[in-house]
Amino acid sequence: MQIKAAEHETTHYIWVTMGDDKVRPEHAANAGLIFAWDDPPPTGNPGDDQGCRCIAVPYESEPEYPDAIEPWYPELILLPIFRIGRGAVGLARNALKRSTSTGSPSGFTEHGAARAAQRGISAKDVQSAMQSARQTGNIATKSGKYGNPQMHYKGSNGVTVVQETTGKNAGKVITTWRN
Repeated sequence: MQIKAAEHETTHYIWVTMGDDKVRPEHAANAGLIFAWDDPPPTGNPGDDQGCRCIAVPYESEPEYPDAIEPWYPELILLPIFRIGRGAVGLARNALKRSTSTGSPSGFTEHGAARAAQRGISAKDVQSAMQSARQTGNIATKSGKYGNPQMHYKGSNGVTVVQETTGKNAGKVITTWRN
């Protein structure tokens, strides 16, 4: 079923995959790229193919809150896209500033930010989960999909945080969920 651009709140979107091993290679190649609804890639728009689980995150060419975004945290540009209020953007910025000084992650990957927003998990929840996991020793080291070591923090607040420890995403939250 072809969806017309006029049916969407924005003219462009960011292609986001589920990030697991079931994602089609041609869809994985589109991950994180910006497309126009009326000019999709050769694969079509997210969800066009049978069984496609990819999603389209609305993209606005100018962020609604550019003054709340620190240049060294490019992942925060996703917060206004998910229509999170100005207070939440400030909260996330401040939590990330504090977390840098306490050894917590320096930010989120695109996938990590998308998952946190979808699951209603704030930067404060992530920080609290990591802090309580450190205090209780509830941290596990596991290998990721591509063999990279990851730290899994299971917080007392019911949030699990996965942080990449090496590679291009070292120190970043790659996904999170509620237990």
